[in-house]
Amino acid sequence: FCSGLAPHEPSKMARVLPNRSRSSTSASSTRTLKCNNWHHRTAHRHDRQLAVRIFAIISLVLSVSLLTSRVSNANFSIAKVGHVVRSALVSTAVLRNVAVSTSATTSTVAAAAMAPKANAIPQEKLAQEAVAAVRDEWQAEAQRCWGLDGDGLVAGFVATMMTANNDGPVEERPWRRLPGEPEAGYQAPALYTREDQFIYYHTKKQARESPDVCAKDYAMAMTYFGVNTEAQSEGKVVLDLGSGDALMARRFAQSGRFSLVYAIDRGSKQIEAARHAAEQERTGPDQGLFLLRAELENLPLRDAQADFAWWGLGMHLVKDKPAALQNIARVLRPGGRLVATTPSQHFMPEQIAKLLTDAGFVQIALKVPRSNVFTVQGIKA
Repeated sequence: FCSGLAPHEPSKMARVLPNRSRSSTSASSTRTLKCNNWHHRTAHRHDRQLAVRIFAIISLVLSVSLLTSRVSNANFSIAKVGHVVRSALVSTAVLRNVAVSTSATTSTVAAAAMAPKANAIPQEKLAQEAVAAVRDEWQAEAQRCWGLDGDGLVAGFVATMMTANNDGPVEERPWRRLPGEPEAGYQAPALYTREDQFIYYHTKKQARESPDVCAKDYAMAMTYFGVNTEAQSEGKVVLDLGSGDALMARRFAQSGRFSLVYAIDRGSKQIEAARHAAEQERTGPDQGLFLLRAELENLPLRDAQADFAWWGLGMHLVKDKPAALQNIARVLRPGGRLVATTPSQHFMPEQIAKLLTDAGFVQIALKVPRSNVFTVQGIKA
């Protein structure tokens, strides 16, 4: 390239080189500008895509929440409604019932918040009635556990009245009457809470349930039992079946409206937890509470000994459901009332109605107090 230049023309070569350099720099700057513009457009497009995705996720969450709320407020799904309509055994008045009305709930739960009162029945008579309700083959065990001790008080041992004991024994000791004020008490429940849509009972029955839901169940049971809220119901006996840690039995005893309250469960750990919780709440034999290890298929109580029975989320755990319901009906007096709750995924309404009808219950009603839970009510014929 330089060979064609005259000796006096080096300046031309000098001018050519800078011009070429400037041209390269200009092209590079153009490419850099285009690259920057491309990155800017790509980042802007990604921002828009991210915003769209966030909006879609928020919309999906809101839609699911609204759908869940609507479904939970319904009594049954369309399929279940069809089953209920086809069933002649279930009461036609299947409606949503969250415990009871606000006024009834407030009055009953407020009464439960009071400190547990000592049973008005003398200790000797209390022990006699508790022992007399047991069948002959278990009389010795009942007398040993629930008879009077040297101080004239009910001993309060946990009675084991079942032939098969695969769950291990409980600690053999009398009831501990702890000093000080009781630690029991409920606050009035808030009806129709959002948490009701997501609450499920634990089958281990360790009282991990929401206190709000338990308060509603207590109010519902007391209302259906028709128990006087102002004074003790003389001679009334209530059973807490599959009691777990006896949460409902403790509430029944603390209300002061029953002469005898039996908490019945076959599990040793559950009964131990029930005794510990009741002692901490200063609730026990002095309030008519008796703990009993037994199988629901073979209850050790005599016929027609109880007025009311509560069976909280235990029906699906029993192997022989007809035998259990027949035994419950046997120990209830004529006109005695049963309230049971059970997860809806384990039963169809017709199945529950047939089980109760075959066991001898009438005026069967099925309700849905909260998501995925059936409440069953029946009266012993």
